[in-house]
Order: sequence, then structure tokens, then C-alpha cells
Amino acid sequence: MNIMDTKTKILRAALLIALDIIVIVYYIGLIQGIESRMSSYSNLILIFACADMCIYSKYKFKDIDNNILKVLVVLSYMLFMAYVGTMTYQIFM
Repeated sequence: MNIMDTKTKILRAALLIALDIIVIVYYIGLIQGIESRMSSYSNLILIFACADMCIYSKYKFKDIDNNILKVLVVLSYMLFMAYVGTMTYQIFM
């Protein structure tokens, strides 16, 4: 196993976990009504989602060999889609 491959796997997992935590904290701020937290985390969500897309755009989902990484990818996708739905709802309301 190449050392770069190991570092890449760790980076991919760290970015996915960070995106999940940021989205969860965003929703906690939304529930509590803390607007400053929501606006700052909104920017972080977009940055981390773009970073994840840049890393995972090279791979097909079935090519990811780690099952935990697959679960993190699916969880991040679901949380990001919930975030997009929430932003769309807030735009029209």
C-alpha cells in the first residue's frame, strides 16, 4: 500500500466527517434560532461539499472499497440534500 493512498483515504474520511458535523451543527443553530451560526456554517457547508465533490468525482461509488467510507458518503449526501431542501424552503418562504 502506498503512503499517499493511505493519506488520501484519511483525508477523504476526515472531510466527510467534517461535513456531517458541520451540517448537524447548522441544524442545531437553525432549531435554536442562532442566525450568526447558521450563516457562517452555511458557507462552510458549501466549501466542504465542493471539496468532497472534487475528491470523490474521480471515483465511482461501487469502486470505494471501505464500507464505512460508503456509509459516510451516503450520510453526507443525505445531509447535504436536506440542507439544499432547507435552503430552497427558506428562499421561497
